[in-house]
Amino acid sequence: MALAYVPSGRVPLHMSREAGGWRLHASGLVPPGFEPKRAADYLFRWSATLRELAPKIGEKRLKADHARQQVTDDFHARLAPDEQPEAAEAVDFFMVP
Repeated sequence: MALAYVPSGRVPLHMSREAGGWRLHASGLVPPGFEPKRAADYLFRWSATLRELAPKIGEKRLKADHARQQVTDDFHARLAPDEQPEAAEAVDFFMVP
């Protein structure tokens, strides 16, 4: 078993050797206090929102300095209002500054 950290130092990556390679244990990527499936759901919805905005950023229809706010607004539109605080907490855990 080995332990590494992402560049921000916030998310521990638990790994083990398997068949000549390294296996990443996703349980180490779940924010404290979150049910893994719920955290994954938020991350997948956040990723889908980013994928939709990526072409606009690449084509300069959305300026990069406005992209963070736009993706946050679009992500919240995918959520029920009572989910928004928890989802924001989960997504913040995954952000690498």
